[in-house]
Amino acid sequence: MTEYIFYTTEGFTQAPDGEDIENCQLLGRAYGKDKHDALSNLLNENPWIKERGFEPSEAISQELASTANAEAKLSFLTNLLDERQFAEYTKWLITVDEATQRQQTDDGRVATASHRSLGEVVR
Repeated sequence: MTEYIFYTTEGFTQAPDGEDIENCQLLGRAYGKDKHDALSNLLNENPWIKERGFEPSEAISQELASTANAEAKLSFLTNLLDERQFAEYTKWLITVDEATQRQQTDDGRVATASHRSLGEVVR
């Protein structure tokens, strides 16, 4: 699943001096198969969005971490590393993956990371 951030141009912010400032309002972030699925998840997890009058169809989304062609990108980069660097990189990747899975589980989401060996992914 991919993580998306959602924001809108609806509403405004008030400066400390009381002046209204037109800008974007951050609605939140959510995971989904695509941006529509993530928006649905965001709205289910945050009923205040509709309750406060924000229009879901006005929400602007941005994918936070593109996973498109990740294996090819990693393969290209890891081919440039020597064995010691590759071992360090693999160790770091494992810690990042474990932390991501813990965070997703802690946030009440089901961890969906692939359980293939890193060797399959990066070599």
